[in-house]
Amino acid sequence: FLLQFEINHLKKEHIVSVNGCYDNTSGVIQALQFEANVRSSEVMGFDENGAKLTLAAGGNKIIGFHGSAETNLMSLGAYFTTLPPIKMEQQGGCGGHPWDHGIYTGVRKVYVTYSPSGLSHIMVEYEKMRKQETRESGDRLGENRVHGQQKEVII
Repeated sequence: FLLQFEINHLKKEHIVSVNGCYDNTSGVIQALQFEANVRSSEVMGFDENGAKLTLAAGGNKIIGFHGSAETNLMSLGAYFTTLPPIKMEQQGGCGGHPWDHGIYTGVRKVYVTYSPSGLSHIMVEYEKMRKQETRESGDRLGENRVHGQQKEVII
């Protein structure tokens, strides 16, 4: 039997992980299931009762495979790469002055200031090249011109 799982690159689909199982005694891979960012394949193979295997690297995509085989597939490994940044459209109300902090290696902390009328200010501690950079947007005083409460979220 030949089973196929086709990836649609035109719709930005990519494989993010592979799950499966293998026989502890013979070492033969018994079943595989490919998971893409959009959907998953059917289970390919049989007997999902063997030892479990998982190829995944949190948020990365698979760009190649390696392994070993004789008359059967004995092992499977994967090459991963990071995903390019994706800029999502902003959500919420209309108006205000646009801002964009740009792209960093990661987010360390987020501080949000809120007052009775809503959120008025955001301050983010980013990481870039192992150094901290802080960017902030909005008005710490808010539309009521009173000091709001600041809430820290550690990521």
